Parts: sequence; C-alpha cells; structure tokens
Amino acid sequence: MKFFVQTKDYDVWSTIIDGPYKPTKKEKEWDRNDINMVQLNVKAMHILLCALRDREYNRVSKCDSAKGIWVKLEELYGEAKKEEEFEEKPYKGQCSTCGKAIRDEESSEIQSSI
Repeated sequence: MKFFVQTKDYDVWSTIIDGPYKPTKKEKEWDRNDINMVQLNVKAMHILLCALRDREYNRVSKCDSAKGIWVKLEELYGEAKKEEEFEEKPYKGQCSTCGKAIRDEESSEIQSSI
C-alpha cells in the first residue's frame, strides 16, 4: 500500500503517517495553501477507503483522518502482518554446481533429488 500511495502523491503518504494538517484559522480565512494541505487528508482517506473491502470499510469509515484509518488497520491486521513477515533463515552453504548460496530447506530438497 505504501508504494501505491507514494506513486499517487508522496505528500498524501506523509499525511497518512504524520496525520492531517490542522489550520489555525477559521475555514473562511483559509488561503490556497491551507486548502491544499487539508485536501491531502481527504485524498489519503479516499485512497485508503477505496482499497478496502466492505468489512474493513465498515470498521474504519468513521475515522476522521487518514492516519486514524491507518492506525485502525494496523490494529486490526498488525498480528497477521507479523506472521507473514519473511523469516530469515541461515545459509547452509553453496551449491557445488552453480555456486549459488542455498538455505537449509533448499539443501535438503537438493540432496533428496540427487
């Protein structure tokens, strides 16, 4: 998701991570910069909400910022993310025929095929 959002607009990704811009002036007094900065949060929310299935959408649609949506999604799926992370396995050695480094599980597969 990070790279998808960054390709759309890097400032939108920053809004997701850092939180929305909060102007100090009343809305009637906003200048073009204030409007653009506030709009980043709206764009970020739109991108995130459009990427979700109905179940996830219903869980986060009441959030008032993209950061709020992101935090809620991390809470919901943080454990699943940890389980899916790549586990670094130690290298067993090198393949004698090609010189490529191989991992323990690859080594046993190679040995069983010989």
